[in-house]
Amino acid sequence: MLVVSVVAAGLIVSMGTLAGAAPRLKVAVSVPSVLVGNASHLWLANTGTSSVLELRTSSGAELRNVSGAKYQLDDSDAIAVSGTAVWVANASSNTVTEIRAADGKLLRVVSAPTVRLEVPVAIVVASHHVFALNQKGSRIVELSESTGRLVRVLAGPRYHFIHTAGMVAVRGDVWTANGGGKGTLTEFNATTGRVVRIVTAAKARLSTPVAITSDGAQLWVANRSGKHLSELEATTGAFVRTFRVQHANLDRATSMAVADHVVWVARAGAEPMVVGVNSKTGRTVQCATHKFGFPAVFSDGRHIWVVDRTESRLSEVLAASGNVLRVVLD
Repeated sequence: MLVVSVVAAGLIVSMGTLAGAAPRLKVAVSVPSVLVGNASHLWLANTGTSSVLELRTSSGAELRNVSGAKYQLDDSDAIAVSGTAVWVANASSNTVTEIRAADGKLLRVVSAPTVRLEVPVAIVVASHHVFALNQKGSRIVELSESTGRLVRVLAGPRYHFIHTAGMVAVRGDVWTANGGGKGTLTEFNATTGRVVRIVTAAKARLSTPVAITSDGAQLWVANRSGKHLSELEATTGAFVRTFRVQHANLDRATSMAVADHVVWVARAGAEPMVVGVNSKTGRTVQCATHKFGFPAVFSDGRHIWVVDRTESRLSEVLAASGNVLRVVLD
């Protein structure tokens, strides 16, 4: 793997080898899928090598490669960090893996028959509970963060978990974006599992939501139809406004992330792209379409990271401007 430090305004570029530009890393980025990070560390799921790669946030340098059959990291489609642990949802093995963040040690693998997981594709941690969204079964499995044991299964008509496309934890609650029909948003209490509210498509100007993100105060939702994002108050679910994204079709959004007052959306499909929208002004910060295959966006709290599964590439982007700081590639 090579880390190339670069600033390229307005366009994410694929860089070749630049001798001496940055340190070479020992393990290649291989079909990366998802990323989670904080101010000091990043954890990247490599589906090509069934591993989790730990990087230093400030430089992109490799710290550790976590791999091996015992981890059961098969088609890892979601990853979360909380306190001293990293949680990984593995879609092919129908497992959730807990890894100690300090040294990569395996803490546990949650699987059947103890817990029935069916293609877990999203995971969040809130109020000492771990929530794994199952693609099959229209349900969310809730685990104890301390023991990994099953707490409850959230399912049934009251939750509106139909074609649920994403989750985000906000304080002591969890929000889901549900794509059935025109769609709904569900807020439930992370401690009790109780439904707090259901926000309908009419109230939130939804048009089949496909991704959701939050900065703790606001929620933003990407919709399959149309060229708009919906903004809501995270504490009340009240509709705030819609943002129209110029020159970008968001009908196949893969993910959303927010940092420095800019909401970023990644889109796959025939015209893959990454778009940044200023949440204060609605101005499009960047629309980058250069050689993306299957991009997804994630935030470390300061910067945005673009993970490209088919190009096996990881790009760090200044959230406010769209300038590329570095590219990590094979």
